[in-house]
Amino acid sequence: MLTAEDLLNRRTFEDGFVPVSWYLDRHIPHQEYNRRYPDDPFIADNWESIRDGRRPRHSDPWWGIPYRCLYSRNVVNLFMAGRNISTDYLALGPVRVMRTCGMMGEVVGRAAAVCTDKECLPREVYQNHLEHLKHLLS
Repeated sequence: MLTAEDLLNRRTFEDGFVPVSWYLDRHIPHQEYNRRYPDDPFIADNWESIRDGRRPRHSDPWWGIPYRCLYSRNVVNLFMAGRNISTDYLALGPVRVMRTCGMMGEVVGRAAAVCTDKECLPREVYQNHLEHLKHLLS
């Protein structure tokens, strides 16, 4: 599972194939509106800007979503791409962006081709054919 701590610490993964360059943009009620309108704080603020005391920005450099987040741990032949991948609540913020979701689809499509070619399951691509997948993605 990809976590907010992984992103905040810029952790790299050998199978980090999906580039993410968005910030942790989980929206929470803006403090001023939360005080003035506690029942309806309609203007949101950004969690990262409050946490770090700065305005949000795109991440530089980007980091990679691990391939391991793109297949099910319970269903042996199920890939995932989009908002249903394995992340915690805060890590979903930068992961859910449309271009990132599109890149997940590309990685999953190539991994599915490896599964067909090697007659293996998604988990076995990570375990036995990761270099082949890297080659297809380069």
